[in-house]
Order: sequence, then C-alpha cells, then structure tokens
Amino acid sequence: QRLGENHPAYVTSLNNLAAHYHSRGLYQQAEPLYQRAKEVRKKLLGENHPSYAMSLNNLATLYLEMGQYQKAEPLFLQAVAIWKKSYGENHPDYAMGLNNLAAVYEDMQQYTKAELLYIQSKDIRKAVFGENHVDYATSLNNLAGLYTRIKQFAKAEALIKQANATWQKVLKADNPIQALGMNNLAALYRRAQIKQPESERLYLQSIALRKKVLGANHPLTAETENDLGLLYMSMGQFKKAEPYFLSSSRVSTQN
Repeated sequence: QRLGENHPAYVTSLNNLAAHYHSRGLYQQAEPLYQRAKEVRKKLLGENHPSYAMSLNNLATLYLEMGQYQKAEPLFLQAVAIWKKSYGENHPDYAMGLNNLAAVYEDMQQYTKAELLYIQSKDIRKAVFGENHVDYATSLNNLAGLYTRIKQFAKAEALIKQANATWQKVLKADNPIQALGMNNLAALYRRAQIKQPESERLYLQSIALRKKVLGANHPLTAETENDLGLLYMSMGQFKKAEPYFLSSSRVSTQN
C-alpha cells in the first residue's frame, strides 16, 4: 500500500513469501509469487541484472522439484548466462547455476552433461570457499548422487562420506542438509544391494530429522518414506514397506 507493486521492497516480500511456501512443499502457492517477483525485477532492473537472474533461478528450482524439467531448463540457462556475464566464471552464484542446471540434466537422464556441470561447479566452489564449506560439500554430494544413478558406486560412496563429514563439522545436528546426506548414502546402499541394515538405519534417521524440521507432510519426507519402502520391498519385508508407501502416497496426493 505504501510503496506500490513496483518497489524493490515489495519484490523482496513476494520472493520471501514464495520461498516460505516453497520450503514447506506448497508449490502451487509459491509459483505465482515467484512469477510476480520475476516480472517486477525484470521491469525495474532489466533482463541482464544478477537479481533478475536470481528470480529466474528461484522459479526454475521450483519447477525442478515439481518435475517440470522443460520449464526449468531454459530459466536456468538464462540465469547462468546472466551471472557469467555479470560476475565471470569464478563466482558462487555462477557455480550455483551450473549445479542447478546439472540437476535438471541428471533428472532428464542426460548424464554426461550433468557430470561435466557438477564437476565445474564443484571446482569453482573449492577455489572460492575451500574444502570445509557447506556448498563444496553439497557439490560433492550431488556428484555422488549422479554416480549412484549410473552405478559407479565406489566413486559415489567416497564422495558422499566426504560430504557428510564436512556437513557434520560445520552444521548443527538438526540441519535438514544432514538428512540429505543420510538419505543419499542410504540410497547408494539400497541401489548397490549392499549394507541393507545400514541403509535402513540411515533412512529412518533421515525420516525422523525431516519430520522434525520439515514436517510429516513435506514432499522430501514423503520421498524418503517411499525410498525406505523400496528398501523393505527389496528385502522381502512387504508388511514393513506398506505403511511407508501409504504415507508417501498420501503426501504426494496432497501436494
């Protein structure tokens, strides 16, 4: 009311509210707010401004999590191009954009493209932050996730363990990123069909942490419950699997 809809402070509020809904898995509520913030930033700042690139990235990240890869890819490409032009190739935002674009290609099963981008992002973060930083550990974890998908399990396990060690060193125990590390190591063991009791333990820890921090109705909680169900199925423990599949399905339907 006081500043109007074309003021930077109003855009910040739109973006923050969108991020709040996004973090809770309320994607349909987040999308129009991200869209509006993007359009106002475009009007105020132009199409070559780093803040406009961040709006593109935020919306693209939402689409990535919703599985709408055809919408996410061009937005990430545009954001990466803006950051490269504005900052050069040794900037955290550029590295973030490369990482996010890699995630799209991974989910689209374009693994060679994804691997190159993950490695490039990882190397930039190492140069900028060093090896004891959350973002560098995230790059290690993401690259490990790709290697798990393409069944290069030895490479994946070493990277995930390195990432988890860094997160444990620099983050609080209840940080949701800790759950990501648990989940990914559990997924590796499940897909490699090894260390099934350890995989079960890690999934249960991840579910407990995600319920505590994100809530029982969050898509990431549901994703881990589904994965634990898959583990129990592979172990022939169908009665154990059923409640996790039902819970995951209920959350997915709501979102």
